[in-house]
Amino acid sequence: MKLKPFVSADKVVLNLESGSQGDILKQLMLPLVKVGNMIANEEEFLSDLITRENEVTTVMENGIAFPHARSEAVNRLCLVVGLAPDGIQFSPEKGNTSKVIFLIGVPSFAPTAHIPILQSLATFAKDEVRLEKLLAAKTPAQAVKVLATYKG
Repeated sequence: MKLKPFVSADKVVLNLESGSQGDILKQLMLPLVKVGNMIANEEEFLSDLITRENEVTTVMENGIAFPHARSEAVNRLCLVVGLAPDGIQFSPEKGNTSKVIFLIGVPSFAPTAHIPILQSLATFAKDEVRLEKLLAAKTPAQAVKVLATYKG
């Protein structure tokens, strides 16, 4: 699946700041809240994300995390990309830092809509050259270009 329809400069967070898992998720949710029509209830979506992470972490060993949740609070399928080139502690497990975090919001009325995006992002994450280009992005537009040209 092409990622182009789901990535835009206003949904890229450069230089994610360290904090609790909830703090990091709030940073990633902020672009969705600013858009105004993606998230109906910020607190409910945050709670659903944390619940999902507590069930099974989405943090991978290669420094990538894919937090996602089906939620009544999500109006339509959405994606936010967060970058932390130096790595941040997203998972409560010590020593496992994340450099790229792909937040996916899934509306409850379309519970499997995110599967193709998740598969494309997972394949993208295995491409070390593209991953390095993404982490080297100095602007949201540069990050979008790396992701939007991916044909995985």
